[in-house]
Amino acid sequence: MDNDVIHRRLQITQLEILKYFKDICDKNHISYFLDSGTLIGAVRHQGFIPWDDDIDVGMERIEYERFISIWIKYFKGTQSKYYLECKEIDPSVAMPFSKLRKRGTILIEKETQYEKEKPGISIDIFPFDDVPDKDRLIFKIKLKISKFFISVSRYKRGYRGFSSKWGKLLCWLFQWIPYRFINFFQHKTYTHYNNKGYNNMACYIFSRGHRSCVGDKEKVFGKGASIVFEGELFSCPVDYDTYLRTQYGNYMELPPVEKRGIRHRILEVDFGNE
Repeated sequence: MDNDVIHRRLQITQLEILKYFKDICDKNHISYFLDSGTLIGAVRHQGFIPWDDDIDVGMERIEYERFISIWIKYFKGTQSKYYLECKEIDPSVAMPFSKLRKRGTILIEKETQYEKEKPGISIDIFPFDDVPDKDRLIFKIKLKISKFFISVSRYKRGYRGFSSKWGKLLCWLFQWIPYRFINFFQHKTYTHYNNKGYNNMACYIFSRGHRSCVGDKEKVFGKGASIVFEGELFSCPVDYDTYLRTQYGNYMELPPVEKRGIRHRILEVDFGNE
C-alpha cells in the first residue's frame, strides 16, 4: 500500500478514536480541548496538519481523573472496540498520561517495538495541572526525577534504545524501584500546586517543558469554545491564539519543507479488519 494512503488511513482511524472520546466526554459533561499539533491543524488547516501522524487532547487534572474513573466503571473489561492505557489501569505503563487505543489494530514505533504487547492505534490524552509563577529549586529537582522515572519505567518494560549509554546504565541500576513508588512520586509532583489558588495551568509531561504551554485557566483555556477539525466540532481553548503563540511562536507560518516529515518513527501499522 502507498505510504500516503497508509498515512491518511492512520489519521482517519485516529479521528474515529477522537470522536469516540468526544462522545464519552459530552455524555458525561467532561471538559477537554484539542492540543498541540492537533490544535494547530484545526486552526490552520481545519483538520490534520497534512504531515501529522497523531492526535493530542488536553484535560484539567480533575476532568482527566473523572474520565479515567468513568472508563474504569463502565468500559473496562467490556468488548468495546477501544481500550484505555494508563497507569491507573496498568501500573507498569511507562508514560504518565493516557492513550485511548483501538482494539485489533497495531501501531509500532521505534520507541515501542520492545513492548510485551503490540500497542494499537491511539490518541494521546494529557493531564494539565496548576503552575506557580516561578518554580522553586526543589520542585525543579522533583520534575527531573519524575522525567528520569519515565526512562526507568520504559527500561523495565523492555525498551533498550537509549541514545546515551550512561542513561541506559542508570536505568539498569534503578530498575529495582517498584512501579507503585514511581507512579506515586510522579503524581505527587505533578499535582503539587493544585487547589492552592494558582490561575495558570500547564502539562508537566511535555518534552519541550511545561513553561512552553502555560496558560490562564479561565482567560486562555476556559470552557465552551469549539473549533472545526475534519468537518466536526471539537472543544478548544477559548484563546487558542495566545496558547499556541506561547508554545510555537508564529504557528500560522508553515515550517520549511525539510521539516514537514512524519514526526514519529513508525515501524509497523496494521488496521485490523477494517
